[in-house]
Amino acid sequence: MRTSSNRIVIGVAFLSVIFLCNGFSSAPETIEHALKRHNIEISKGSLIEALSNPDKEVRGLAAAELAELKMTDSLTDILRAAETELDPQTKINIAAAATWMDSPEGLNILKNICSNSGVSPLFRIEAARNVFFKHDHSCFSTLVDSVNSPDPDTRIQAISVASQISPKTHQEAPQILSMAIQALTDQDLRIRLQASEALRWMNDPASIVPLRTAIENEREQVVQSQMQSALDSITKRQAERPTPNQ
Repeated sequence: MRTSSNRIVIGVAFLSVIFLCNGFSSAPETIEHALKRHNIEISKGSLIEALSNPDKEVRGLAAAELAELKMTDSLTDILRAAETELDPQTKINIAAAATWMDSPEGLNILKNICSNSGVSPLFRIEAARNVFFKHDHSCFSTLVDSVNSPDPDTRIQAISVASQISPKTHQEAPQILSMAIQALTDQDLRIRLQASEALRWMNDPASIVPLRTAIENEREQVVQSQMQSALDSITKRQAERPTPNQ
């Protein structure tokens, strides 16, 4: 069994995207098992060949497995596959695999996607997510723009990704907090739920009063419960923080 690493964690997230897109709700497979399900042999030659497989899922998985196995001499093949890939999500997955090998070219592909206004906002956000994995903050403006999108799904994803940026810069933190607090009053209850979770994640005491106000005004029980849970979590963690004299 392989030891745990950031690459394995990211690989699981990558598989989750694939499975959600294909209607799966169970826990994701490992990359290796998913490839074997497609009858792809786990060898360098077979994986490189799979980068041009007709199935887009296989192409993305092959790149991820090559990176997972640290086959750095396959990086040129992975980058070529990313450059020529036509499916947006698969292009992101392959480029992200290249960044696991610390490839600046792979990172640039992702940055170009997140800055391209002609690409679907959800794909731009997913590219931004992978750019932030490398502690590069150049895609932050994409998230800010996406929070103002008329599409609820785009706003949900933007708030989710923005709240999980770590570490946040001094300029980003107040902007993200403001976006999440504003989303507490969104007409779409899914966005209010996501805003509550984002505030829980950020654990900023400045969100306590806005959460209390939102709870008082909320009419949907499920949302109110989520808000209360977030508030309880934040107040508890703030109370547990050591004082400056301790």
